[in-house]
Amino acid sequence: MPMKESSYFPHYSTSKDEPNCVLLIDQLGLEGYGIYWVLIETLRAQENFRYPLKLIPSLARRYGTSQEKMKAVITNFELFQVEDSEFFCSEDLNKAMSEIATKKLKYSKAGQQGMLNRWKSNHKETENDNDVITMLSDKNNDVITTDNNKSKEKEIKVNESKEKEIKVKEKKPEFDFSIFTEPEKEVIQTWVEFRKQIKKPLTQFAINLLKKDIEKTSLQYLKAQIENSIKNGWQGLFELKQPLNQKSNSNFIPANLPDKTDPNRMLFKHQQIKQQANGIN
Repeated sequence: MPMKESSYFPHYSTSKDEPNCVLLIDQLGLEGYGIYWVLIETLRAQENFRYPLKLIPSLARRYGTSQEKMKAVITNFELFQVEDSEFFCSEDLNKAMSEIATKKLKYSKAGQQGMLNRWKSNHKETENDNDVITMLSDKNNDVITTDNNKSKEKEIKVNESKEKEIKVKEKKPEFDFSIFTEPEKEVIQTWVEFRKQIKKPLTQFAINLLKKDIEKTSLQYLKAQIENSIKNGWQGLFELKQPLNQKSNSNFIPANLPDKTDPNRMLFKHQQIKQQANGIN
């Protein structure tokens, strides 16, 4: 398995023979020795090689041992050091990681120096070719400049074309109201916005039919129909039962809606709901 630099630390083969580890194995057996290396590996994974003591119970459960044994390994055999009663660390691990960091820095500086020496050597070899390269570059400058100019001109034309397309799209209205007068347009736009809100948008064909309705009746009549349908939340426009010049506190209702006492009222409402579902209104 390849070694990851971020998780490496030295594991000496003589660790088990160190006096502190001999005592640890004598009192807690190989389980205690295993706990020791779990703690070392846990410290190595921390950015500052320290671990909070309050997390020892969780760590013990994770690795199938008791927190008492884990705390005993930390405090009873001088293998770890406790800092401010909150963290524990290992001086041996800290020393080993410091040596690794020093070697890494040394190798990095040596590598940088080697790259610099190679660059200087290559630079001397290419100095004699500089005149030739300069001549070739001067020869090709005109061609390169011309190509660059053509490329920029093409890019400008493409961008201008895209801007024109965007402006055309932005200016294009959603509906064509050219057959309506300005007052008619204002009234019909109210109905268009309401149908959008109830998620039953009108089509251009439906809007054009409203012109015929205005010609048959009047703009005032169509406005009253629209206001009545909006008040009642109706999807369609209905014939007014009440004349325009008659005032009433009640809302208008469609003239063709059966009276409450009419036995066909429920049948009518059922047909009306079915028509709305099929998009007829």
